[in-house]
Amino acid sequence: MAYWHEGEHQLDQANNLYKQIISEQPDYIDAFLRLAYLARKRGDLHRCLHWIDEASKSRAKAPVNQHCLKGKILFDMGRLNEASTEFKFVLERMVRDDSYSFLGLANIAFKNALNCKD
Repeated sequence: MAYWHEGEHQLDQANNLYKQIISEQPDYIDAFLRLAYLARKRGDLHRCLHWIDEASKSRAKAPVNQHCLKGKILFDMGRLNEASTEFKFVLERMVRDDSYSFLGLANIAFKNALNCKD
């Protein structure tokens, strides 16, 4: 239901249902990540990071997309070193050929190259 509300752009209802899911199933990482996506849709990157970090407290193993999402949000916030750490973690410890992480690192290198020109 929460995902349906999200698809119907009823973000408050979706938000409430995801929080209810977490209260009943605190190790259900996807609910945390959906809350992070909702925060991102609203333009609240700090809240987005909050939900990703809350997912990290779960006893469940963090999925690749949790680290990639965190890397992307950190990149968007201009925190390139931290973003790089997240993408490298995926490539070194999770999936050696994760294309999203490679692309994330390439974007960081490109951004750094642009910053050197200034």
